[in-house]
Formats: sequence, C-alpha cells, structure tokens
Amino acid sequence: MNYRVGCKNFDLHDKRVKTIGQGYTGNVYQYGDNALKIFDTEESIIDEETARYLTNIRTSRILLPKKLVYYKDKFKGYTMKLVSTKPKSKNLISISKNDLLDNIEMLEEDVSLLSNKRVLLNGMSPDNTIYNGNLYITDPSKYSILDSMDYDNIQNLDILNKFQLYLLLNNLIIRELNKIQIQYPGANHLKKILDEKDKDIDYSSYLDEVIGDNTSIKSLVKKMR
Repeated sequence: MNYRVGCKNFDLHDKRVKTIGQGYTGNVYQYGDNALKIFDTEESIIDEETARYLTNIRTSRILLPKKLVYYKDKFKGYTMKLVSTKPKSKNLISISKNDLLDNIEMLEEDVSLLSNKRVLLNGMSPDNTIYNGNLYITDPSKYSILDSMDYDNIQNLDILNKFQLYLLLNNLIIRELNKIQIQYPGANHLKKILDEKDKDIDYSSYLDEVIGDNTSIKSLVKKMR
C-alpha cells in the first residue's frame, strides 16, 4: 500500500479500486467518487508542478487534476472528477441544435478560463472525451503552462486553444458518423482534410457537403465559421 492521495493511502489491488480505462501512458481507475489517473511509465507525461497548478483551476467540462497521487513519495498521477459513461440521451450527432450549442459554449468557457491561466491544451483527442448527455474532455496529461504572458499573447493563446477545441469536435463528429456507418458524399475527402489539420482550410464548407440536412451538426458548422 504505497500509493497516497493527501494523507490517505490506498492499494491498486484493493477490491474497491476498479480499472475503467487503459492508455499508452497509464491506466484510469475508479476509487470511490473519484477517477484516478496513474502513470505506468518511468517518467510521467505531465510534471508535478503543472499538475499542481491545474488543481487550483475550476472548470465544468474540461476535467483537471483535483489532488496529486504519489507512489513511494514520487509523483505518479492525480485524481479527477468521476464522470458516468452511461448515456443519458441520444448520441452526440443526433441531439438538438440547442443542446449541441450548450455543450460547445460550456467547453468554450472552460477553454477561455484555461487560456487566461496560461494553459496550452495539447493532446485533445476524441478518445479522451465522454458524452453522457453532457460532453466532457477527460485527459489533461499533455497540457502545459506557458511563461508569463501579456494580454495580446493570452488572446493569441485563446485562439489557438479554441482552434484545437473545434478540430476535436470535427474529428469527434466524424468518428460518430463512422460508428453508425452513415456514408455521405465527400466523407473520405473530409477525413483526409481533417487529418492534415491545415489551419488555412475552411472546414465548414466541407462539412456542409458531408452532413446533408443534419441540423444538429450544421449548428456546429455555423459556430465554427
């Protein structure tokens, strides 16, 4: 029993600890009302100073470390809010326009807050999202903290972070379309375009071609223009 959160020790072999996710850098466990991200590499992806900095920021949809986890007094991970993966409504691409916009706006608010705190949102991926009626971004292990910035630089960081958010939403929607095996004209071309991640491309024009009359996704397109 060498793992510690605050003053509390725990053992990963405890029956109360359940594996809920596995990744390249480590595993995610459920322990009580918390999720535990434990790195299984020699060097953690996120450093202790960055993780500790993030514990002081309060967001609603972008999950951040709450408390740090230590193994033999060495930083090995963190706790996060435990989010249910059981869907409470339809899948992301069939929800109403208002619900989709509400989800996007909640994420935008979190992004702006993190930009103001000088956080660069690296590594956002559809694999690190949960949709259960609310859309969450779950893995902050590649986020980084930039040096002191003036107002103009913070504005530029917010633009960069928002672009990464919109790109994530694009890729997430394409993944959901693939799951239900809907084929639209130009879909393969769009996926190729998204893979290139070219900032000069107007994604919305390609999305219009792909999504047809799905008003839920079109609301996302309008948001991205």
